[in-house]
Amino acid sequence: MRAHETVGRVYRRCGCRDEQRRQLGDHCPQLISDPAHGTWTFALDLPATEPGGHNHTVRRGGFPTEDDARTALHRYRAGRRIGISADPNQTVADYLTQWLTAKRLQLKPTTWVRYRDYVHHDLIPALGPIRLDELAYEHIHHFAQTQLTAGRGRPNLAHPRHPLQRNRRRRPPAPTPRERRPAHRRPPPSLRRAHHLDPGPGDPLSPALPHQ
Repeated sequence: MRAHETVGRVYRRCGCRDEQRRQLGDHCPQLISDPAHGTWTFALDLPATEPGGHNHTVRRGGFPTEDDARTALHRYRAGRRIGISADPNQTVADYLTQWLTAKRLQLKPTTWVRYRDYVHHDLIPALGPIRLDELAYEHIHHFAQTQLTAGRGRPNLAHPRHPLQRNRRRRPPAPTPRERRPAHRRPPPSLRRAHHLDPGPGDPLSPALPHQ
């Protein structure tokens, strides 16, 4: 029978230690006497990911209120249901590492290697320690400006190897004015009616009308 994850639980704990320097966690006496003592944590029991494996518990703490902890727990469970990680402690480096793993079977090997090098050499050193929930426009803007300052901006369109330049060279040359043929315009109705009168050479409309 397949095991299912629990609905999770929230509780308050602190970092106090006893005389043997062991952390008291959620057994600290001050948690009962002082409602502001410690912070809130959520825990969720997850089934084993491999046959014969053991269940494991995910714990995330440091939330200032019980509502914050419950909201984070609901987001984490909702993310698991749709196949994404909603871990509030997930960093950009964690996310990018998981993304690379998921893309390895979808991309060409050479493309995946380029992505891997870019992620590990550029993105993770610059943005990796930031929590994914806290990643903001300012972080990405600063990274982009740093890349531009280092000369790693968008490719130069004037470069002869740029795809747009190659496409431009393959286009046929534009016709010269002599090669352009003027579009044939049909005479207006009044002139067409006059043409049926078969004007003679002295008729003032003769130059504007086609002659048989």
